Amino acid sequence: MVSVTVKKSYLLQLVGKRISDAQLSDSLFQVKAGCDDVSIEDLSLEVTGDRPDLLSAEGVARALKGHLGIEKGLPKLKMQKSTLKIICEPAALAVRPFIVGAVIENAHLTEDDVADLFQMQEKLDLTHGRKRKKISIGLYDMTPLQPPYYFKALDPDSTRFQPLKSDSKMSLRQILEKHDKGTAYAHLINQHKKYPCLVDSKGEILSLVPIINGVSTAVTAKSKTIFIDHTGSDLQAMNASLNILCQHFADRGAVVKSVEVVYPNKKRVTPDSTPISLKLSISDTNRLLGLSLSATQMSACLSKQRISSTVSSKDSLLCQIPAYRADFLHPVDLVEEVAMGYGYNSFQPLAPQTFTKGSLLEKTRLQDSLQDLMLGHGFQQIATHITTNPAKFEKSGDDPSAIKELVRITNPVSEEYSVLRSFLLPGMLEVLSKNTHASYPQKLFEIGEVVVKDNKEETNARTELHLCAVIANADANFSEISSVLATTMSKLKRSFKLEKLDAENKKFLEGRGANAIEFGGEQGKENKRVVGGQVGELHPRILEHWHLEVPVVVFELMLG
Repeated sequence: MVSVTVKKSYLLQLVGKRISDAQLSDSLFQVKAGCDDVSIEDLSLEVTGDRPDLLSAEGVARALKGHLGIEKGLPKLKMQKSTLKIICEPAALAVRPFIVGAVIENAHLTEDDVADLFQMQEKLDLTHGRKRKKISIGLYDMTPLQPPYYFKALDPDSTRFQPLKSDSKMSLRQILEKHDKGTAYAHLINQHKKYPCLVDSKGEILSLVPIINGVSTAVTAKSKTIFIDHTGSDLQAMNASLNILCQHFADRGAVVKSVEVVYPNKKRVTPDSTPISLKLSISDTNRLLGLSLSATQMSACLSKQRISSTVSSKDSLLCQIPAYRADFLHPVDLVEEVAMGYGYNSFQPLAPQTFTKGSLLEKTRLQDSLQDLMLGHGFQQIATHITTNPAKFEKSGDDPSAIKELVRITNPVSEEYSVLRSFLLPGMLEVLSKNTHASYPQKLFEIGEVVVKDNKEETNARTELHLCAVIANADANFSEISSVLATTMSKLKRSFKLEKLDAENKKFLEGRGANAIEFGGEQGKENKRVVGGQVGELHPRILEHWHLEVPVVVFELMLG
């Protein structure tokens, strides 16, 4: 959810109809912009993440007009051509691959309008733009600027301009190091030798992209002609966001004009405001919603959602979706729009046609049973993270080949959580190492999931359930832990025998480590040997790695 604040009086003025607080509250919820308290002037709306077009009073009013039947079908957006060009240089495109833009004329703004516009810009940057990584938005007063504009990469030390919320000129590098917005978003560009900037024909810097605009082009209530730019890596998302802003101004009566973007090898006119076309199956929609709507009725439902449609065949509608809608990935998204246009309150609740009885999964019953068993043995249950790092496995005696087989996380937040665990033991030893101040014996167990590579699986990895138990005490020994293993296997009704580990084993003391060998296979056929787990007394070298001063005996068992 994204929270935005709008003035109630202004919202109702845009809707153009007097409605009660109860109706307003229900209607806001129905269009995905719910509000807990509609009795006050400053409405705090909770907008669902899939509807960035509702991040302003104008966007919410547009949806409410459709829901209330005041206006239906595609909103009007008359796009005119401007003479403005943005000329892109390869060095800047290497940092931000795409740029789109539009010109707004006759933008009659008040101070409140400017505040609402900046709120929408900020929310779009934060959510739809993924904190400016995917999309960054710029708004500029065009009055002091001379076209065409250039998107180029400039030297961070010799290039200087006065950014917003600064009293003096700063170099591009100083902005990243000292300006609030610079320090917040420096990571997006500081790895490059030159930084992307938008510059006019006089050399006036509009902005350091995607960080901060210049003070000379700041949008105020006096601004009549505004230039909007979007830079980023996702052209489709950028076009949708630009259309959101263009429709915002069009709804206010402003003139919206396109901009020509000149790339090194092509030209593109932006924004592309062509409606998105999708076909909707009438029979599939009725089946999914449990309705029996005709093509005309279904088209009326879509019209309330500001979507136009025509009958394209006996069983389908060809739908025209506004270009500002960024949430359509599949025809099933249109089914949701039909349901919203029909009205969720209009659906007749039906009792389930089949009777089912809930019960615990077999896996859950197994975990509960083993938990009771281990608690009965005097063990304490713990839970550790499934994400970890390879160093912990190395400290726990795993050989390099096993560490190489760990499932790794792409672009981890930190090295501390860069892989998924394949065994529970390293996490258990870390807990023991952090509790050396506590009294002994310490008897711990964990029942948890691990992830191992498996090329037979669709994801090239599978999840297993493991049980691991450790005893740390001055007189802990192999016999003690193996007896706990034996009662556990008996509880599981699994037969096994212990087989001594070979001399290459580095985890356990020689002669005090074993594989738990099970026998499986179909009845009447030769049974297959399966390593179900390991048990033993850890080698002093491992204890030293974890700063443990008492013997530690362990077993880890694969449950399934």
